[in-house]
Amino acid sequence: MNPKAHGDFQNFSKKSFNLRFLIVLVFFFLFSGNAFAQTCVDMPTLLGYIADWKTGTMDMPALLGYIGDWKTGANCPLGVAQITASRVSCTAPCAVFFDAIGSLSWQQIEEHEFLWDFGNGTETDLSSGGKNFTGYMAAHVFETPGTYNVNLTMKKNHAVVDTANVQIDVQQFTGRTICVSQTGAFADCPSGSTADHFANFASAWSAIATNTKMLLNRGETFDLSAGVPAKSVAGPVIIGAYGTGAKPLIDLGYGSSNSISTNAANWVYSDLHITGGKSPFGGFGEHKLILRVDVEKTSGATFGLGNGDAKEQFVFDSSSTDKYDEGGTTGQGGNGVYTGGASTMVVVNSLIDNNYKGEHNFRSYTSNRILIANSTFIRPKRTKASVILSAAAGGHTQYGLISNLTFDGAISLTHEGGVTDATVTKVIVEKSKLLKTNNPDSVDGKYALGTANDFLPTSEIVLRNNVGIQAGTMFSIGNIDNVKIYGNTYYESDPLSGGRVIDSGLLAKTMTFKNNLAYIESLQDQDFIPHFFRSKSEYTYTTSDYGYYYAPHHQNDFSAYFNGVNAYMTLPAWQTATGNDMHSKRLTATEANNLFVNPAGADGIINTLDDDLSLKAGSIAIDKGEAMPGLFEDHKGNPRDATPDIGAFEYQ
Repeated sequence: MNPKAHGDFQNFSKKSFNLRFLIVLVFFFLFSGNAFAQTCVDMPTLLGYIADWKTGTMDMPALLGYIGDWKTGANCPLGVAQITASRVSCTAPCAVFFDAIGSLSWQQIEEHEFLWDFGNGTETDLSSGGKNFTGYMAAHVFETPGTYNVNLTMKKNHAVVDTANVQIDVQQFTGRTICVSQTGAFADCPSGSTADHFANFASAWSAIATNTKMLLNRGETFDLSAGVPAKSVAGPVIIGAYGTGAKPLIDLGYGSSNSISTNAANWVYSDLHITGGKSPFGGFGEHKLILRVDVEKTSGATFGLGNGDAKEQFVFDSSSTDKYDEGGTTGQGGNGVYTGGASTMVVVNSLIDNNYKGEHNFRSYTSNRILIANSTFIRPKRTKASVILSAAAGGHTQYGLISNLTFDGAISLTHEGGVTDATVTKVIVEKSKLLKTNNPDSVDGKYALGTANDFLPTSEIVLRNNVGIQAGTMFSIGNIDNVKIYGNTYYESDPLSGGRVIDSGLLAKTMTFKNNLAYIESLQDQDFIPHFFRSKSEYTYTTSDYGYYYAPHHQNDFSAYFNGVNAYMTLPAWQTATGNDMHSKRLTATEANNLFVNPAGADGIINTLDDDLSLKAGSIAIDKGEAMPGLFEDHKGNPRDATPDIGAFEYQ
């Protein structure tokens, strides 16, 4: 940098035409939006860049980029750790939602690691995958009474930045425990009082009051095809199991509208097996916990919150399988998970398998704080996406974290069609795996952002460390702003598939596309349409680099608009025209065949759970990426090196 970097700006001649022009540009960028990447540029550094521009060692486009970076970076302060807990006192078992948002900007959330310890060495419950979690939002089930010190450690570039702590008081249940057995098997019932022993479900259900634990004998089936009334009793109320053997089975009746629902707060359903009925747990209620519950053949939303006063709902270690379909393959039947209103929804360690029935695996409207982690969502209805985070009129869906999700179909982040005053914003999708559905009539698998007719853009989205296998298009981009896509791996060996990594629409703005790895054997559109990066918007809206790709059957690798004219280009032509992708590389067959450990996995079949796209020793993608603050771990949670590998995996 020029030695004048730390000099006084006033030393420059105010009479200079160039300086007056620069001042106008500075004010323009101060009081208007810009389309530049948000990187850290403080004032001394900016003054140095201005000096470089004045002496001719920096061109105007580069300077304008740094001005935009300085404006949005706010001098890039390190984040301050702050925990917000949904509650700090509850009765076991209970779920608590945590977030570290506090005063952090979205850029700070993206660039920091968030490491949670739910018990400071004392928590042994495994219901949420252990006592540790990573991500800017988290949740945990406390099943054992006690006082827990929940710790948050924030890191940047693997160095500790700050810590925070909150104490959670988990109290012993002290209410009435009633047991239900149709065979009189009460030996294992926690209560020895015969007044607490019931011979049928309906009579026990009617006896529920606040501070009641209703336990069903394991191994028994309870026929509720006649239905029971919904309850409005405030919790704590626990519906669970006692004894040994299989989970108690509650048969609500196939195709019926029966449920064991409540709209009241602080209800827990645990260790149950439910079949039939409709929306078995109801749509409302604050701090509702579904724990180790298996549900099948139900219509409506298996796990859901309504659009009104619904608050937090937690689904841990549970499953929804084989949805009831009201009209065969074209009918409705509801979603595996549904949430609406200003609610918080958590799904952790769970399986949602619709068996091509019902609708979506997960569906949200206008929700605030959505956490999906360590789960599998598969086989949605053939015409539906697997996951939709959307916004209804007059509202916004904001703050989402989708982490370590295996899915087929699509993840879609966009508001409802035709809505002009709502958007989806501030979502991270990371460490997830997209498998192409085996049903040819199903919706194409992809990570989809925005649509072509959106009025407000889907914005502030991060897609990192994800994998896509045999997907027609991995990233389908519509009306977006400030989207970052980095550290992902795409594998497509089907010559008849579309095989496109990025397909971006004309409304896409401010997109960063870096450190992505692609293997594409597709033969479709080989003479014309690019299969690595295709954009219908102006090239100036995209920053792309460090992309390694193998696409031997295609002449063109990139496309974008140049002053309203669409152009298809090879990598060298793209580099010359845009200045992007100066470190990107089109791979040879030898290089491509030495990329991955075992794409087909142990079963020898591509597009199954055991496919291994980890980098092979000697892979050309090793240590060839660009260090980025948000790229601190890989697809498996392993730390990234100072010079990261390209793609979703860091070589171990």
